[in-house]
Amino acid sequence: MKITNTTAVPGAANVQVTAHNGTQTTYTVQLVFEPLKPISGIKLDASNVTASVYGSVYGVGPGNVIDNNPLTSWVGTEKNQWIKLDLGEIRNVDGLKIAWEQGSTRSNTFDIEVSVIGNNWRKVYGTTSTGTTSGLEPYTFRESPARYIRVKNAGNQPMAITEIEVYGQWLTTDMSLQSIKVNNVEQQGFNAEQLEYTVPVAAGDAVPTIHAVSTAPAERTLILVKPAVAVPGTTELVVTSENAATRTYKVNFVAGN
Repeated sequence: MKITNTTAVPGAANVQVTAHNGTQTTYTVQLVFEPLKPISGIKLDASNVTASVYGSVYGVGPGNVIDNNPLTSWVGTEKNQWIKLDLGEIRNVDGLKIAWEQGSTRSNTFDIEVSVIGNNWRKVYGTTSTGTTSGLEPYTFRESPARYIRVKNAGNQPMAITEIEVYGQWLTTDMSLQSIKVNNVEQQGFNAEQLEYTVPVAAGDAVPTIHAVSTAPAERTLILVKPAVAVPGTTELVVTSENAATRTYKVNFVAGN
């Protein structure tokens, strides 16, 4: 079996299977971006806008794309020229709305890239505008943590943008637990604000296993369990929220009946 991977997305990967008698069959896997869906996040404010070139109409350069004025624009005249929006801090970004100058008569081929620290850019979307409207067009993608978002000219003609809006969610700050189970039995009297518990364990028993459920959605928190080495001992549960804040819960195992 021979696999030839695609070098970019959209793209195609081929899987070629050869039988003992030399007969070959080739399977093709098309890799595409997710289809557009309605933007569900809130509008996020950009604190600063910069670009690879100053290119502008009516004077204020890259800031034209957040001035709520459809008569001003930023222009990237060549392929790979870009405009970058800084959200000020990390957010969960899942969509842009872009208004194109002459968008009702001209299409623009572009990429959307995101970054947490301003380099190591990751492409999250790439397409061509409809060419049917000069109003805001929505482009949605899989939710990605990002402080910086940039729109890059992927075509071979000038790309002019009048407005860009960024959509997503604030990072979850909740680092509390909803419940703790000890050997699959819920800890009685659990309170999310109580950070330490004592559990009696019969002499000679192994260290109990602990399972915890976060108050925030599981995909938005990290729970690290540091089990006790022996009984008596303490198992720690370190809960980390999306904004990197942590809270530690402790379960103390003591010898008892």
